[in-house]
Amino acid sequence: MKPTLLLLSFSKRVVNKENIPVFLIITLAFLLRFWDLGWNGFNGDESIYSGQAASLLGQTDFLKDFAVFRAHPLLLQSLVSVAFALFGIHDTVARYVPAIFGTLTVFITYLLAKELFNRKIGLVSSLVLALLPFHIFFSRQVLLDVPLSFFVVLCLYFITKYKITERNIYTYWAGVSCGLCFISKEVGIIMLPIFIVYSLVTKTLKMNKMLIFLLGFGFGIIPFVIIILTRQDAVQALFTYATFQVNREATMFSFRYSNTLINEAFGYALSILIIVSLFMTMFEWKIKGNRKYKDQIVLLLLTLSTLFVFYQLLPSQGDRFLITLMPIGIILGCSFLVTDFVLHLRKRLQISICLVLIPLIILSTNFVISKAFPVEDLKISDNLGTPWKREVALWIKDNTPPDANVLTAQMTMANVIRFYSNHEVYTFELSSNPSYVRLDNPALLILNKNVSIIVDDLDPALEKNSIVLEMKKYRAYFNPELVFTAYKNITEDGIDKEIPMVGVYRLR
Repeated sequence: MKPTLLLLSFSKRVVNKENIPVFLIITLAFLLRFWDLGWNGFNGDESIYSGQAASLLGQTDFLKDFAVFRAHPLLLQSLVSVAFALFGIHDTVARYVPAIFGTLTVFITYLLAKELFNRKIGLVSSLVLALLPFHIFFSRQVLLDVPLSFFVVLCLYFITKYKITERNIYTYWAGVSCGLCFISKEVGIIMLPIFIVYSLVTKTLKMNKMLIFLLGFGFGIIPFVIIILTRQDAVQALFTYATFQVNREATMFSFRYSNTLINEAFGYALSILIIVSLFMTMFEWKIKGNRKYKDQIVLLLLTLSTLFVFYQLLPSQGDRFLITLMPIGIILGCSFLVTDFVLHLRKRLQISICLVLIPLIILSTNFVISKAFPVEDLKISDNLGTPWKREVALWIKDNTPPDANVLTAQMTMANVIRFYSNHEVYTFELSSNPSYVRLDNPALLILNKNVSIIVDDLDPALEKNSIVLEMKKYRAYFNPELVFTAYKNITEDGIDKEIPMVGVYRLR
Protein backbone atom coordinates (compact mmCIF):
# COMPACT_ATOMS: atom_id res chain seq x y z
CA MET A 1 0.00 0.00 0.00
CA LYS A 2 1.29 3.49 -0.87
CA PRO A 3 2.40 5.79 2.01
CA THR A 4 -0.37 8.25 1.15
CA LEU A 5 -3.03 5.55 1.43
CA LEU A 6 -1.50 4.28 4.69
CA LEU A 7 -1.61 7.80 6.16
CA LEU A 8 -5.20 8.26 4.99
CA SER A 9 -6.22 4.93 6.52
CA PHE A 10 -4.55 5.82 9.81
CA SER A 11 -6.21 9.25 9.86
CA LYS A 12 -9.63 7.70 9.35
CA ARG A 13 -9.08 5.35 12.28
CA VAL A 14 -7.93 8.15 14.58
CA VAL A 15 -10.35 10.87 13.49
CA ASN A 16 -13.69 9.13 13.82
CA LYS A 17 -16.83 9.67 15.84
CA GLU A 18 -15.70 7.31 18.58
CA ASN A 19 -12.41 9.10 19.21
CA ILE A 20 -13.67 12.69 19.02
CA PRO A 21 -15.05 12.69 22.61
CA VAL A 22 -11.74 11.24 23.88
CA PHE A 23 -9.78 13.91 22.03
CA LEU A 24 -11.99 16.65 23.52
CA ILE A 25 -11.55 15.27 27.04
CA ILE A 26 -7.76 15.08 26.67
CA THR A 27 -7.70 18.62 25.27
CA LEU A 28 -9.74 19.86 28.23
CA ALA A 29 -7.42 18.06 30.67
CA PHE A 30 -4.39 19.58 28.92
CA LEU A 31 -5.75 23.12 29.05
CA LEU A 32 -6.73 22.91 32.72
CA ARG A 33 -3.29 21.60 33.69
CA PHE A 34 -1.22 23.96 31.53
CA TRP A 35 -3.20 27.16 31.93
CA ASP A 36 -1.12 29.83 33.75
CA LEU A 37 1.32 27.26 35.19
CA GLY A 38 3.54 29.97 36.63
CA TRP A 39 0.82 31.79 38.59
CA ASN A 40 2.53 30.93 41.88
CA GLY A 41 6.02 30.08 43.00
CA PHE A 42 7.42 26.72 44.01
CA ASN A 43 6.68 25.03 47.30
CA GLY A 44 9.52 23.37 49.24
CA ASP A 45 9.38 19.97 47.51
CA GLU A 46 9.11 21.51 44.05
CA SER A 47 12.22 23.56 44.81
CA ILE A 48 14.15 20.44 45.83
CA TYR A 49 13.22 18.30 42.81
CA SER A 50 13.76 21.17 40.36
CA GLY A 51 17.05 22.03 42.07
CA GLN A 52 18.14 18.41 41.62
CA ALA A 53 17.17 18.64 37.94
CA ALA A 54 19.37 21.71 37.54
CA SER A 55 22.19 19.88 39.36
CA LEU A 56 21.87 16.99 36.91
CA LEU A 57 22.81 19.50 34.21
CA GLY A 58 25.97 20.32 36.17
CA GLN A 59 24.82 23.80 37.24
CA THR A 60 27.28 24.65 40.04
CA ASP A 61 24.97 27.28 41.57
CA PHE A 62 22.47 24.51 42.33
CA LEU A 63 24.88 21.67 43.15
CA LYS A 64 25.92 23.31 46.42
CA ASP A 65 22.33 23.26 47.73
CA PHE A 66 20.64 20.42 45.85
CA ALA A 67 22.62 17.19 45.75
CA VAL A 68 21.79 15.00 42.76
CA PHE A 69 21.49 11.92 44.99
CA ARG A 70 19.35 12.97 47.90
CA ALA A 71 16.53 10.53 48.70
CA HIS A 72 14.18 9.36 45.95
CA PRO A 73 14.82 7.82 42.52
CA LEU A 74 15.45 10.36 39.77
CA LEU A 75 12.90 9.70 37.03
CA LEU A 76 11.00 12.99 37.38
CA GLN A 77 14.14 14.99 38.08
CA SER A 78 15.82 13.57 34.98
CA LEU A 79 12.88 14.50 32.77
CA VAL A 80 12.75 18.01 34.26
CA SER A 81 16.48 18.37 33.56
CA VAL A 82 15.76 17.60 29.89
CA ALA A 83 13.09 20.32 29.90
CA PHE A 84 15.59 22.72 31.51
CA ALA A 85 18.19 21.87 28.85
CA LEU A 86 15.67 22.62 26.09
CA PHE A 87 13.86 25.67 27.48
CA GLY A 88 15.98 27.05 30.33
CA ILE A 89 15.84 26.78 34.12
CA HIS A 90 12.48 28.23 35.13
CA ASP A 91 9.68 27.11 37.46
CA THR A 92 7.08 27.09 34.68
CA VAL A 93 9.32 24.90 32.51
CA ALA A 94 9.73 22.42 35.38
CA ARG A 95 5.96 22.13 35.68
CA TYR A 96 5.59 21.13 32.03
CA VAL A 97 6.65 17.59 32.95
CA PRO A 98 4.06 16.82 35.68
CA ALA A 99 1.36 18.60 33.68
CA ILE A 100 2.07 16.25 30.76
CA PHE A 101 1.96 13.23 33.08
CA GLY A 102 -1.32 14.47 34.58
CA THR A 103 -2.86 14.83 31.12
CA LEU A 104 -1.62 11.40 30.04
CA THR A 105 -3.11 9.90 33.21
CA VAL A 106 -6.52 11.09 32.05
CA PHE A 107 -6.00 9.30 28.73
CA ILE A 108 -4.73 6.05 30.24
CA THR A 109 -7.65 6.15 32.71
CA TYR A 110 -9.97 6.09 29.68
CA LEU A 111 -8.12 3.09 28.24
CA LEU A 112 -8.15 1.22 31.57
CA ALA A 113 -11.85 1.84 32.25
CA LYS A 114 -12.73 0.88 28.68
CA GLU A 115 -10.75 -2.36 29.02
CA LEU A 116 -12.20 -3.17 32.44
CA PHE A 117 -15.82 -2.38 31.55
CA ASN A 118 -16.80 -0.48 28.40
CA ARG A 119 -16.31 2.72 26.45
CA LYS A 120 -19.07 4.58 28.31
CA ILE A 121 -17.36 4.14 31.67
CA GLY A 122 -14.07 5.05 30.03
CA LEU A 123 -15.48 8.37 28.83
CA VAL A 124 -17.22 9.19 32.11
CA SER A 125 -14.20 8.25 34.26
CA SER A 126 -11.69 10.19 32.15
CA LEU A 127 -13.93 13.27 32.04
CA VAL A 128 -14.38 13.22 35.82
CA LEU A 129 -10.62 12.89 36.35
CA ALA A 130 -9.97 15.69 33.85
CA LEU A 131 -12.23 18.03 35.86
CA LEU A 132 -11.60 17.09 39.49
CA PRO A 133 -9.83 20.02 41.21
CA PHE A 134 -7.61 17.85 43.46
CA HIS A 135 -6.04 16.09 40.47
CA ILE A 136 -5.69 19.32 38.51
CA PHE A 137 -3.85 21.13 41.31
CA PHE A 138 -1.40 18.34 42.02
CA SER A 139 -0.77 17.72 38.31
CA ARG A 140 0.48 21.31 38.16
CA GLN A 141 3.19 20.75 40.80
CA VAL A 142 6.66 19.26 40.41
CA LEU A 143 5.96 16.23 42.62
CA LEU A 144 7.05 12.60 42.27
CA ASP A 145 3.51 11.37 42.88
CA VAL A 146 2.28 12.71 39.52
CA PRO A 147 4.36 10.36 37.31
CA LEU A 148 3.84 7.61 39.92
CA SER A 149 0.07 7.96 39.44
CA PHE A 150 0.45 7.63 35.68
CA PHE A 151 2.54 4.47 35.87
CA VAL A 152 0.20 2.91 38.48
CA VAL A 153 -2.72 3.26 36.05
CA LEU A 154 -0.53 2.07 33.16
CA CYS A 155 0.48 -0.99 35.19
CA LEU A 156 -3.18 -1.77 35.92
CA TYR A 157 -3.96 -1.42 32.22
CA PHE A 158 -1.36 -4.02 31.24
CA ILE A 159 -2.39 -6.30 34.12
CA THR A 160 -5.94 -6.16 32.76
CA LYS A 161 -4.79 -6.91 29.22
CA TYR A 162 -2.72 -9.81 30.58
CA LYS A 163 -5.71 -11.17 32.52
CA ILE A 164 -7.99 -11.03 29.47
CA THR A 165 -5.58 -12.33 26.83
CA GLU A 166 -2.90 -14.16 28.89
CA ARG A 167 -0.39 -12.99 26.29
CA ASN A 168 3.25 -12.79 27.40
CA ILE A 169 3.76 -9.35 25.88
CA TYR A 170 1.25 -7.78 28.29
CA THR A 171 2.81 -9.60 31.22
CA TYR A 172 6.17 -8.14 30.25
CA TRP A 173 4.83 -4.59 29.90
CA ALA A 174 3.01 -4.91 33.21
CA GLY A 175 6.40 -5.66 34.75
CA VAL A 176 8.08 -2.73 32.97
CA SER A 177 5.39 -0.29 34.13
CA CYS A 178 5.68 -1.70 37.67
CA GLY A 179 9.42 -0.99 37.54
CA LEU A 180 8.71 2.55 36.34
CA CYS A 181 6.36 2.97 39.32
CA PHE A 182 9.31 2.13 41.55
CA ILE A 183 11.78 4.53 39.92
CA SER A 184 9.14 7.28 39.92
CA LYS A 185 8.99 6.99 43.71
CA GLU A 186 10.17 4.11 45.84
CA VAL A 187 6.68 3.52 47.30
CA GLY A 188 5.69 2.34 43.81
CA ILE A 189 7.19 -1.05 44.70
CA ILE A 190 3.78 -1.86 46.24
CA MET A 191 2.49 -2.60 42.72
CA LEU A 192 4.63 -5.77 42.70
CA PRO A 193 2.74 -7.54 45.52
CA ILE A 194 -0.55 -6.19 44.14
CA PHE A 195 0.15 -8.02 40.86
CA ILE A 196 1.08 -11.24 42.69
CA VAL A 197 -1.98 -11.19 44.97
CA TYR A 198 -4.34 -10.40 42.09
CA SER A 199 -2.88 -13.23 40.02
CA LEU A 200 -3.35 -15.62 42.93
CA VAL A 201 -6.94 -14.50 43.55
CA THR A 202 -7.86 -14.85 39.87
CA LYS A 203 -5.86 -18.10 39.54
CA THR A 204 -3.75 -16.77 36.68
CA LEU A 205 -0.36 -16.89 38.41
CA LYS A 206 1.97 -19.21 36.52
CA MET A 207 5.72 -19.54 36.94
CA ASN A 208 6.55 -18.58 33.36
CA LYS A 209 4.26 -15.51 33.57
CA MET A 210 5.88 -14.47 36.84
CA LEU A 211 9.35 -14.76 35.35
CA ILE A 212 8.31 -12.63 32.37
CA PHE A 213 6.80 -10.04 34.73
CA LEU A 214 10.02 -9.92 36.80
CA LEU A 215 12.07 -9.63 33.60
CA GLY A 216 10.02 -6.59 32.63
CA PHE A 217 10.32 -5.18 36.15
CA GLY A 218 14.10 -5.59 36.02
CA PHE A 219 14.25 -3.84 32.66
CA GLY A 220 12.14 -0.98 34.02
CA ILE A 221 14.47 -0.32 36.97
CA ILE A 222 17.76 -0.72 35.05
CA PRO A 223 18.59 3.04 35.15
CA PHE A 224 18.20 3.10 38.94
CA VAL A 225 20.22 -0.09 39.41
CA ILE A 226 23.06 1.21 37.22
CA ILE A 227 23.27 4.37 39.31
CA ILE A 228 23.37 2.40 42.56
CA LEU A 229 26.05 0.05 41.24
CA THR A 230 28.30 2.73 39.77
CA ARG A 231 28.00 5.73 42.11
CA GLN A 232 29.22 5.57 45.72
CA ASP A 233 27.46 8.83 46.59
CA ALA A 234 24.19 7.31 45.35
CA VAL A 235 24.68 4.24 47.57
CA GLN A 236 25.43 6.42 50.59
CA ALA A 237 22.42 8.66 49.96
CA LEU A 238 20.15 5.61 49.59
CA PHE A 239 21.45 4.02 52.80
CA THR A 240 21.21 7.25 54.82
CA TYR A 241 17.68 8.00 53.60
CA ALA A 242 16.51 4.41 54.21
CA THR A 243 17.87 4.55 57.78
CA PHE A 244 16.12 7.87 58.34
CA GLN A 245 12.76 6.52 57.12
CA VAL A 246 12.99 3.27 59.13
CA ASN A 247 13.59 5.20 62.33
CA ARG A 248 10.62 7.52 61.84
CA GLU A 249 7.37 6.92 63.67
CA ALA A 250 4.29 6.12 61.61
CA THR A 251 0.95 7.82 62.28
CA MET A 252 -1.20 4.85 61.36
CA PHE A 253 -4.13 5.87 63.55
CA SER A 254 -4.53 9.26 61.92
CA PHE A 255 -7.77 9.95 60.03
CA ARG A 256 -6.02 12.49 57.82
CA TYR A 257 -6.15 10.46 54.61
CA SER A 258 -9.75 9.38 55.13
CA ASN A 259 -10.85 12.98 55.60
CA THR A 260 -8.79 14.21 52.65
CA LEU A 261 -10.13 11.50 50.34
CA ILE A 262 -13.77 12.11 51.20
CA ASN A 263 -13.68 15.90 51.47
CA GLU A 264 -11.12 16.95 48.91
CA ALA A 265 -9.92 14.23 46.51
CA PHE A 266 -13.05 12.20 45.69
CA GLY A 267 -15.68 14.52 47.08
CA TYR A 268 -18.88 13.40 48.78
CA ALA A 269 -20.79 12.22 45.70
CA LEU A 270 -17.97 10.02 44.37
CA SER A 271 -17.31 8.57 47.84
CA ILE A 272 -20.97 7.55 48.05
CA LEU A 273 -20.90 6.19 44.48
CA ILE A 274 -17.97 3.90 45.32
CA ILE A 275 -20.04 2.34 48.11
CA VAL A 276 -23.12 2.16 45.86
CA SER A 277 -21.13 0.48 43.09
CA LEU A 278 -19.68 -2.11 45.46
CA PHE A 279 -23.14 -2.81 46.93
CA MET A 280 -24.80 -3.16 43.52
CA THR A 281 -22.09 -5.45 42.09
CA MET A 282 -22.06 -7.57 45.26
CA PHE A 283 -25.83 -7.85 45.04
CA GLU A 284 -25.61 -9.10 41.44
CA TRP A 285 -22.86 -11.59 42.35
CA LYS A 286 -24.77 -13.07 45.28
CA ILE A 287 -28.40 -12.83 44.20
CA LYS A 288 -28.33 -12.95 40.40
CA GLY A 289 -25.14 -14.95 39.99
CA ASN A 290 -23.83 -12.37 37.50
CA ARG A 291 -20.03 -12.50 37.88
CA LYS A 292 -19.18 -10.89 34.56
CA TYR A 293 -17.16 -8.04 36.08
CA LYS A 294 -16.01 -9.77 39.27
CA ASP A 295 -12.29 -9.80 38.48
CA GLN A 296 -12.35 -6.18 37.34
CA ILE A 297 -13.93 -5.02 40.61
CA VAL A 298 -11.46 -7.17 42.57
CA LEU A 299 -8.50 -5.51 40.81
CA LEU A 300 -9.76 -2.00 41.53
CA LEU A 301 -10.72 -2.72 45.13
CA LEU A 302 -7.46 -4.57 45.84
CA THR A 303 -5.35 -1.73 44.43
CA LEU A 304 -7.34 1.04 46.11
CA SER A 305 -7.36 -0.59 49.55
CA THR A 306 -3.71 -1.72 49.39
CA LEU A 307 -2.44 1.72 48.40
CA PHE A 308 -4.54 3.41 51.08
CA VAL A 309 -3.36 1.09 53.86
CA PHE A 310 0.25 1.27 52.63
CA TYR A 311 0.21 5.08 52.68
CA GLN A 312 -1.44 5.04 56.09
CA LEU A 313 1.42 2.95 57.51
CA LEU A 314 4.20 5.07 56.00
CA PRO A 315 6.10 7.34 58.42
CA SER A 316 6.07 10.18 55.88
CA GLN A 317 2.65 11.61 55.09
CA GLY A 318 1.28 14.03 52.51
CA ASP A 319 -1.94 14.87 50.71
CA ARG A 320 -0.10 14.48 47.41
CA PHE A 321 0.09 10.68 47.95
CA LEU A 322 -3.63 10.43 47.30
CA ILE A 323 -3.38 11.46 43.64
CA THR A 324 -2.49 7.81 42.89
CA LEU A 325 -5.84 6.68 44.31
CA MET A 326 -7.98 9.01 42.24
CA PRO A 327 -8.17 7.24 38.83
CA ILE A 328 -8.86 3.92 40.55
CA GLY A 329 -11.55 5.36 42.82
CA ILE A 330 -13.22 7.18 39.93
CA ILE A 331 -13.44 4.06 37.77
CA LEU A 332 -14.74 2.06 40.74
CA GLY A 333 -17.32 4.74 41.54
CA CYS A 334 -18.59 4.74 37.93
CA SER A 335 -18.70 0.94 37.66
CA PHE A 336 -22.37 0.80 38.77
CA LEU A 337 -23.19 1.93 35.23
CA VAL A 338 -22.50 -1.62 33.96
CA THR A 339 -24.83 -3.36 36.42
CA ASP A 340 -27.94 -5.02 35.02
CA PHE A 341 -30.16 -2.58 36.89
CA VAL A 342 -28.73 0.40 34.97
CA LEU A 343 -28.32 -1.41 31.65
CA HIS A 344 -32.01 -2.35 31.65
CA LEU A 345 -32.99 1.32 31.83
CA ARG A 346 -33.83 3.22 28.67
CA LYS A 347 -30.79 4.52 26.84
CA ARG A 348 -31.98 8.10 27.19
CA LEU A 349 -32.24 7.64 30.96
CA GLN A 350 -28.74 6.13 31.09
CA ILE A 351 -27.38 9.19 29.29
CA SER A 352 -29.26 11.47 31.70
CA ILE A 353 -27.68 9.68 34.67
CA CYS A 354 -24.20 10.28 33.21
CA LEU A 355 -24.97 13.94 32.48
CA VAL A 356 -26.12 14.49 36.06
CA LEU A 357 -23.40 12.35 37.59
CA ILE A 358 -20.38 14.24 36.25
CA PRO A 359 -21.23 17.77 37.52
CA LEU A 360 -22.53 16.28 40.79
CA ILE A 361 -19.12 14.70 41.48
CA ILE A 362 -17.26 17.91 40.66
CA LEU A 363 -19.61 20.16 42.66
CA SER A 364 -19.52 17.96 45.77
CA THR A 365 -15.83 18.54 46.50
CA ASN A 366 -14.83 20.96 49.24
CA PHE A 367 -13.04 23.08 46.68
CA VAL A 368 -16.38 24.05 45.13
CA ILE A 369 -18.45 23.95 48.31
CA SER A 370 -16.06 26.25 50.21
CA LYS A 371 -16.28 28.81 47.40
CA ALA A 372 -20.07 28.64 47.11
CA PHE A 373 -20.84 28.79 50.83
CA PRO A 374 -19.30 30.71 53.76
CA VAL A 375 -17.37 27.76 55.21
CA GLU A 376 -13.66 27.34 55.89
CA ASP A 377 -11.57 27.43 52.71
CA LEU A 378 -10.33 24.14 51.35
CA LYS A 379 -6.70 23.31 52.11
CA ILE A 380 -5.88 22.02 48.65
CA SER A 381 -2.36 20.88 49.44
CA ASP A 382 -0.15 20.46 52.47
CA ASN A 383 2.60 22.53 50.82
CA LEU A 384 1.07 24.54 47.97
CA GLY A 385 3.41 27.16 46.52
CA THR A 386 2.76 30.84 47.12
CA PRO A 387 3.52 33.90 44.96
CA TRP A 388 5.04 35.88 47.82
CA LYS A 389 7.75 33.33 48.64
CA ARG A 390 9.00 33.46 45.07
CA GLU A 391 8.70 37.25 45.15
CA VAL A 392 10.89 37.39 48.25
CA ALA A 393 13.50 35.02 46.81
CA LEU A 394 13.75 37.00 43.57
CA TRP A 395 14.06 40.28 45.50
CA ILE A 396 16.96 38.81 47.49
CA LYS A 397 18.62 37.65 44.27
CA ASP A 398 18.30 41.07 42.62
CA ASN A 399 19.01 43.33 45.61
CA THR A 400 21.65 41.63 47.74
CA PRO A 401 25.24 40.52 47.06
CA PRO A 402 25.72 36.85 46.03
CA ASP A 403 27.55 36.17 49.32
CA ALA A 404 24.74 37.59 51.48
CA ASN A 405 23.71 34.60 53.58
CA VAL A 406 20.11 34.30 54.76
CA LEU A 407 18.47 33.13 58.00
CA THR A 408 14.82 32.04 57.99
CA ALA A 409 12.48 29.98 60.13
CA GLN A 410 11.15 27.10 58.05
CA MET A 411 12.66 24.57 55.64
CA THR A 412 10.11 25.25 52.90
CA MET A 413 10.97 28.95 52.77
CA ALA A 414 14.69 28.10 52.83
CA ASN A 415 14.44 25.73 49.85
CA VAL A 416 12.41 28.24 47.83
CA ILE A 417 15.02 30.96 48.47
CA ARG A 418 17.83 28.56 47.56
CA PHE A 419 16.26 27.67 44.22
CA TYR A 420 15.36 31.16 43.05
CA SER A 421 18.29 33.15 44.48
CA ASN A 422 21.15 30.58 44.85
CA HIS A 423 22.01 32.20 48.19
CA GLU A 424 23.22 30.24 51.20
CA VAL A 425 20.27 29.83 53.58
CA TYR A 426 20.14 28.70 57.21
CA THR A 427 16.96 27.76 59.02
CA PHE A 428 15.67 27.51 62.60
CA GLU A 429 13.65 24.39 61.83
CA LEU A 430 15.38 21.20 62.95
CA SER A 431 14.85 18.01 60.99
CA SER A 432 16.01 14.44 61.46
CA ASN A 433 16.25 14.22 57.67
CA PRO A 434 20.00 13.84 56.97
CA SER A 435 19.67 16.00 53.84
CA TYR A 436 19.47 19.10 56.06
CA VAL A 437 22.24 20.72 58.09
CA ARG A 438 21.45 21.06 61.79
CA LEU A 439 21.65 24.62 63.14
CA ASP A 440 22.22 24.54 66.91
CA ASN A 441 22.84 28.23 67.69
CA PRO A 442 21.41 30.82 65.27
CA ALA A 443 22.64 33.69 67.45
CA LEU A 444 26.26 32.81 66.70
CA LEU A 445 25.58 33.12 62.97
CA ILE A 446 24.35 36.66 63.50
CA LEU A 447 27.07 37.67 65.98
CA ASN A 448 29.79 36.30 63.74
CA LYS A 449 28.22 38.06 60.74
CA ASN A 450 27.72 34.74 58.91
CA VAL A 451 24.28 35.99 57.86
CA SER A 452 23.27 39.46 56.75
CA ILE A 453 19.62 38.88 55.79
CA ILE A 454 16.73 37.66 57.95
CA VAL A 455 13.51 36.47 56.28
CA ASP A 456 10.56 36.42 58.67
CA ASP A 457 7.10 34.90 58.13
CA LEU A 458 4.40 37.50 58.81
CA ASP A 459 1.51 35.25 57.75
CA PRO A 460 -1.27 35.58 60.37
CA ALA A 461 -1.90 31.83 60.01
CA LEU A 462 1.61 31.17 61.42
CA GLU A 463 1.43 33.55 64.37
CA LYS A 464 1.28 30.62 66.84
CA ASN A 465 3.92 28.49 65.10
CA SER A 466 6.71 27.85 67.62
CA ILE A 467 9.53 28.10 65.05
CA VAL A 468 8.19 31.37 63.64
CA LEU A 469 7.78 32.75 67.17
CA GLU A 470 11.40 31.86 67.93
CA MET A 471 12.51 33.75 64.83
CA LYS A 472 10.53 36.81 65.92
CA LYS A 473 12.38 36.82 69.27
CA TYR A 474 15.72 36.94 67.46
CA ARG A 475 14.48 39.65 65.14
CA ALA A 476 13.26 41.75 68.06
CA TYR A 477 16.59 41.35 69.89
CA PHE A 478 18.91 42.21 66.98
CA ASN A 479 16.53 44.85 65.54
CA PRO A 480 17.39 44.53 61.81
CA GLU A 481 16.18 47.01 59.19
CA LEU A 482 13.05 46.11 57.22
CA VAL A 483 13.97 46.42 53.54
CA PHE A 484 11.19 44.55 51.72
CA THR A 485 7.70 43.22 52.40
CA ALA A 486 5.71 40.76 50.28
CA TYR A 487 1.94 41.08 50.44
CA LYS A 488 -1.06 38.87 49.79
CA ASN A 489 -3.87 40.65 47.94
CA ILE A 490 -7.41 39.75 49.01
CA THR A 491 -10.89 41.20 48.59
CA GLU A 492 -13.24 41.43 51.58
CA ASP A 493 -16.69 42.99 51.35
CA GLY A 494 -15.78 44.47 47.99
CA ILE A 495 -12.65 46.15 49.37
CA ASP A 496 -9.14 45.23 48.15
CA LYS A 497 -6.69 44.62 50.97
CA GLU A 498 -2.98 43.85 51.27
CA ILE A 499 -1.87 41.48 54.01
CA PRO A 500 1.87 41.37 54.81
CA MET A 501 3.08 37.77 54.44
CA VAL A 502 6.90 37.87 54.48
CA GLY A 503 9.37 40.49 55.64
CA VAL A 504 13.00 40.77 54.54
CA TYR A 505 15.34 42.39 57.07
CA ARG A 506 18.94 43.53 56.72
CA LEU A 507 21.15 43.25 59.79
CA ARG A 508 22.66 46.58 60.77
